[in-house]
Amino acid sequence: MEWRHILAFYHVAKLGSFTKAAEVLFKTQSALTQQIKALEDELGFPLLERIGKKKLKLTQAGEKFFVFAEE
Repeated sequence: MEWRHILAFYHVAKLGSFTKAAEVLFKTQSALTQQIKALEDELGFPLLERIGKKKLKLTQAGEKFFVFAEE
């Protein structure tokens, strides 16, 4: 698990948007998407539920992981 993946997840979850998080982290939206996907693959479960193109919701596991990422 890489720190940059945790940081990417934290900002996406906190801001509720890949685009906004990408702006804050000075990365592309696609780079953040790949980092979150890599993190989810490593953990073996989804952290975010993508609802349409612009809406995100944390899964139950995502909520727990967000608490970990905040600490």
